[in-house]
Amino acid sequence: MKRIYLFVMMLLCSSALFAQAPSAYSLRVVNQTNCPVFYSVIGDEICVCGRNYQSGIMSLAPGGTATYANTTFFPLPGSYPPIPKGITGALIYSGSPACQNPTTGVVGQPAPACTLPLNYSYLGLGYQCERCSDIRVRWIPANNCQEYAQLIFY
Repeated sequence: MKRIYLFVMMLLCSSALFAQAPSAYSLRVVNQTNCPVFYSVIGDEICVCGRNYQSGIMSLAPGGTATYANTTFFPLPGSYPPIPKGITGALIYSGSPACQNPTTGVVGQPAPACTLPLNYSYLGLGYQCERCSDIRVRWIPANNCQEYAQLIFY
């Protein structure tokens, strides 16, 4: 009886450790702010936590939503190949590439699979690099490697 109990406990503990996937297959981005937001997506092979690939910098208008069914839908330039790869997280830029030295943060898949933070906040800049608003970012991780992750700006 002790062996059965030990086996069940080990099984439960091991499944809890791997509850978060190392990457997502798809990404949904939602901008709930009154400012444009700028981001690029990072990732690696499907179900691998890494940064071997990065999309070009993308922007999303205030109140906008973008859904990427897989990484082949990311605009060029970027280092993602033309076949689907994993999505590990996102780099968040305080303004457009035209702004001088926009600050950068990162959010993404959390521990134990990856060690990226789920939250980030910054002072957002508008299209002309003007001060816009304080913005918070939340990454909602995928539970397995075939699911959507969500990137929410609010």
